[in-house]
Amino acid sequence: MITEVITLPADDADVLGSADSILETAPEDGRYEVWFASDQVDGLLSILVGGEVVAEEMNAKVQTVSQIDMSQAPLISVFVDGGARVIAAYNEVTAGTAILAIRFSDSMDLLAEGIDLASLSE
Repeated sequence: MITEVITLPADDADVLGSADSILETAPEDGRYEVWFASDQVDGLLSILVGGEVVAEEMNAKVQTVSQIDMSQAPLISVFVDGGARVIAAYNEVTAGTAILAIRFSDSMDLLAEGIDLASLSE
């Protein structure tokens, strides 16, 4: 399992690329989960996986962004193929700060949760 937390001080068309994240490309088949919060009501997040839109201009949960509560359900959960390019685009409408947490779980992590990736592709 790989988790990264990125603070977003302004618009960014490629958050993971700008942060030089190892999660910019899916390391192998698995699942991405995304949590997103902003101190403004109009921060927007879009996610593309392998060129396909997974989420488009989703509003952030409004909260103090010094930390993000990953014990809550993620805003986005998506299964991915290894090698897929993942783009998270942040649009800041009102000046503020946002935070993005992204977690990748590989097949072994998912099996521990009772999820068999092979059964999903059938």
